[in-house]
Amino acid sequence: SWQTGGLVGYSSQPITFKNCAVNDLFIGGYNATAGTLFGLGVTDITVIDCQVTNARLYTDGLTWASTQKEEGTFWVGHLYGKTLTVTNSTEENVTVVSDYE
Repeated sequence: SWQTGGLVGYSSQPITFKNCAVNDLFIGGYNATAGTLFGLGVTDITVIDCQVTNARLYTDGLTWASTQKEEGTFWVGHLYGKTLTVTNSTEENVTVVSDYE
C-alpha cells in the first residue's frame, strides 16, 4: 500500500512502458505514492503509446510535490529527480482522492 502503481510499484532500474493500457483502476494506500502506471522510483521512466482511463489514486493525505503532479500528469507517483518522458500517450478521467471512498 505504500509504493503503488497500475503496473509497477517500485523500481531502481530505468523502465519503459510501451503499448500498455490500464482501465478502471483504484489504487493507493496509507502514505502511498500512487501513480496510474508507476508508483515510486529512483529511475528514469519512459511511456510510449499507453492509455489510462478511469483511474482514482488514493493518497491518504500525502502531499503531492513531484514535478509530475505539478504538471498535472499521473503516470508516476513520485520520481526522485529523474526524468519522465511521455510520447503518444493519454490519461483520461484520473482523479486523486484523500479518503478511502
